[in-house]
Amino acid sequence: MLLEPATSVLDLVGRGVPGVEVLVFPLGESGAPAAVLQTDPKGRFSLAGLPAGSYILALSKPGYRIQLARVNS
Repeated sequence: MLLEPATSVLDLVGRGVPGVEVLVFPLGESGAPAAVLQTDPKGRFSLAGLPAGSYILALSKPGYRIQLARVNS
């Protein structure tokens, strides 16, 4: 799975991956995620509503390896 800047999760051939769980953790903080999201049927998700800052995203879906990504909003 690849994270695209347009907040999409894509497979290796560029197709959107639906049903990916996205855990959003503020960078440098421990504890519960700030948000738990899921990709739509086209693999898209939105970080709208989160305070500006840096985050670590943990992306997981059965059948795929867990991926981590760092984003700034």
